[in-house]
Amino acid sequence: MSRIPTHTVENAPAASRPLLQKIVQSTPTGRAANLHAQMAHSPAVLTAYASLRAVLTEHTTFDPKVGAALTLGAAAGVGNSYMIRITSRLAQMNGWTEEQVTALQTGAPTSDAKMTEIGGSLDHLVGTGEHRWRHG
Repeated sequence: MSRIPTHTVENAPAASRPLLQKIVQSTPTGRAANLHAQMAHSPAVLTAYASLRAVLTEHTTFDPKVGAALTLGAAAGVGNSYMIRITSRLAQMNGWTEEQVTALQTGAPTSDAKMTEIGGSLDHLVGTGEHRWRHG
């Protein structure tokens, strides 16, 4: 059991509530992930996290659909089942079909050239050496 309390928007410290609410609104489940709920215990930590997310979002060159695919593929590449579930929902929320989400998770071949490029990039970025993505 964690020594850090897990908060909801309602019981988080007052300074954390607006940030936690904003995070909750952007999640596919409509609730804070445990990571966010625990960061809310310290308004400074949650503020730093939210600021980093905002800067990354503001300065990214990827559209949200591609960003969701990259995040899902990276989670699948390292085998993090918790993140795979979350990022699968985010990918669907950003316009990927269930079939495409499965391809992003498994590296299954697809006729979509953009997905092929994403897969090749993920092999390189994740660096598993397994080349789970098949091109063509």
